[in-house]
Amino acid sequence: FEEGYEYYYKAIRIYEKLTGLEDRISTCLYVIASSYVQLQDTMGVRKVLGQMKENLKNTNEEMKNTVSYNLYTIQTSYFILLLEQDSLSKQYVDSAILSSKRAIDILENHSENLSVGIAPHFIYYKRATIYYEYYPGESENVFYYLDKAENTIPGHATERERAEIKSKIYLMRGRMLSNEKAWDKAEQSALAALDIISILND
Repeated sequence: FEEGYEYYYKAIRIYEKLTGLEDRISTCLYVIASSYVQLQDTMGVRKVLGQMKENLKNTNEEMKNTVSYNLYTIQTSYFILLLEQDSLSKQYVDSAILSSKRAIDILENHSENLSVGIAPHFIYYKRATIYYEYYPGESENVFYYLDKAENTIPGHATERERAEIKSKIYLMRGRMLSNEKAWDKAEQSALAALDIISILND
């Protein structure tokens, strides 16, 4: 991780010497922040979020949607991490909902202005996670955003990336169907997830 971390910051320093490359800076910061999210390092994510906000201030209108989308997506993950540490804090739930809404608004209303490498399925899955974990009774929203996540996996995703997100979607969908006592559909979804997981582990 440390080597990759340095590589991205070197790229950022090069981009900063040029003009009009704030979207590339944002992409580098997004990758770094995503690594901190995977490590559940809230301080690391918070640090990179500060850098992403500074980068947004320097971004021209043409790139603002891409840079803002990356910021709000990481911000959503950050608040979800905080919720995992303090599930009783309603403030973090509201903040996660607001950040994910802002990202999705950009995604659905300004998609023509977003960079090609954007991965829309990620924010939809995060939105489904928020409803699943913190809004009991909001099953329609969970199913809706899981479907959106599955249907927006980008063509540029690797086979492993595609498999990883699909296994998560199927597992959550299976749990939701089980809660609703739709046993056959729940079993089908769970088995589909297990098939994918077994392939990933090979």
